Amino acid sequence: MTHQRPTPSPFARHFAAVVARLAPVGASVGEEFQRLVALVARATCDDNHVCLPLNKLKNFFTDDALLAVDWSRRLREDDYAFAVAVAEAAPPRNDLCKPLVLDGDRLYLQRYWLLERQLAERLNYRPAQPDASAVSAASAATWDAAAIRALTKLPLDDEQVVAVRRALTEPFCVITGAPGAGKTTIIGVVLAALVGEQWAVNSKQTTTNHQLPTINCRLVAPTGKAQARMQEALKDEIRQNLNVGDAVKNFLTNLETATIHRLLKYQPSRRAFAHTAENPFAADCLIVDECSMVDLPLMASLLAATPPACRVVLLGDRDQLAAVETGAVFADICAAWQNSPRVARLEKSHRFDGARGIGKLKDAVNRGDGDAAWQILTSGDATLSSAPAPKTVGELERRLGRAGDYWGESGDLADAFAQFDRFRILCATHGGVGGVETVNRLLPKILGVKKYGRGYPVLITENDYRRRLFNGDTGLCEDGGGVYFPAAEKFRRFSVAELPAHTAAWALTTHQAQGSGFDEVWLILPARSLPLLTREWLYTGLTRAKKRCVIWADEAVFKAAVAAATARDSGLAERLGRKV
Repeated sequence: MTHQRPTPSPFARHFAAVVARLAPVGASVGEEFQRLVALVARATCDDNHVCLPLNKLKNFFTDDALLAVDWSRRLREDDYAFAVAVAEAAPPRNDLCKPLVLDGDRLYLQRYWLLERQLAERLNYRPAQPDASAVSAASAATWDAAAIRALTKLPLDDEQVVAVRRALTEPFCVITGAPGAGKTTIIGVVLAALVGEQWAVNSKQTTTNHQLPTINCRLVAPTGKAQARMQEALKDEIRQNLNVGDAVKNFLTNLETATIHRLLKYQPSRRAFAHTAENPFAADCLIVDECSMVDLPLMASLLAATPPACRVVLLGDRDQLAAVETGAVFADICAAWQNSPRVARLEKSHRFDGARGIGKLKDAVNRGDGDAAWQILTSGDATLSSAPAPKTVGELERRLGRAGDYWGESGDLADAFAQFDRFRILCATHGGVGGVETVNRLLPKILGVKKYGRGYPVLITENDYRRRLFNGDTGLCEDGGGVYFPAAEKFRRFSVAELPAHTAAWALTTHQAQGSGFDEVWLILPARSLPLLTREWLYTGLTRAKKRCVIWADEAVFKAAVAAATARDSGLAERLGRKV
């Protein structure tokens, strides 16, 4: 995607002024340097890049005099040594206090340079670590295709078998695939193999077959919503599809999932994690779902706190939206290691037919083929429908009336949640016509639901560790002022006054919907193109729909979104596989 020519934010300008004040007395710091520093701050703190490649300055500067400066050479001069550490080799310890780091032709804020370097070090050297944990490294011969397929009642395709084998034989494994590619099935089979193998060993070593495995498996996801969905889907997979004994099945069913923050024991008062490289959490196997949502600082913290001998499996969809915060770590890892045995790519979707409908459309979107994508969307396929983007609030209100066909009266809480999760409206923006705030304001009136009345949906938007309510958790209100949230086959009740920051959940942004799936989705695009409208955004929204997707978009805006690929500038992919 072509960079915009942004005006640095007030924070970015303030940061540049602070850096300039670090200059020694009598030193002359030019205005162009301050502008450059402001652009770095804007790129990393506002636009979520990890660094600013100097060869992309032409996308920002319009002044020919500034463009004529060889910044790669200039920033190495003594005039800027007060602020810029040069990282051709590991910089001297006293350079690490400088706010900027120049690494090759990339300019970083010091914090992100350190995080990227530390993460690359751990990723590069983790696979070479000896595996001394309870989960021994299996040989490929031990887990041939027949042995793997025997663990599940589902027919595994060759890609899935390869992914399972790599997760069992590689100390660090990355599995990427679209929704419906079978990632949850793979998690279940991997766990069955690891736990079943140790169960058999324990049984031979004791006179009783009732000794529980000592394997410590940690299952985590980046948000409360993704974690809850992982737990629900995995329990269904274990109960319905695994071909293992009751003892192993019961052990697996009782495994808990957690958010990454909960695993690392985030301490709000310190704004830090209790588990760090110096105090790692205990685990023999770590499985992380929805990794495309994990930003650079969180992934660096997670792998720093992971024991060196712990088996690690990362799962996600490299084609989805990048994390809300800094970087696109999962996509960078997949790109760098795409030909490595550490990465398994699941190309086949068992949910979508690649020859028609949603499956065919998502593939055209991923290719960046706007003409083909529009033709597929408007072809009359039963799983797809299109309409122009709403231009006025009145038009939006009239068209939202059909939502009542999906959200009507329901029975008990379980039925209410099941019905609510069959349908969702996804928007590109918070404000404006067709934005989340407008849709959430109109729908209660359309549906005849009072605020916090029966059936009113609530989305938690900040983490509350004391009440164990997390950003992304969705609850439903019942008569009497109670708000209920699903929890381990039952429901937890809170009063409205107890809830942390929250909003209505009739409509979500596509970012908020990551990690979720609904039978039908209405995807509302704005009437004009915006920088956030990219093929990754469109792909993510489209693939939240399991059976049908209705897209409200004008042709030009839709095609522009397909043509615009998200780019998060970083040096991680380049660092992987080489000495950092």
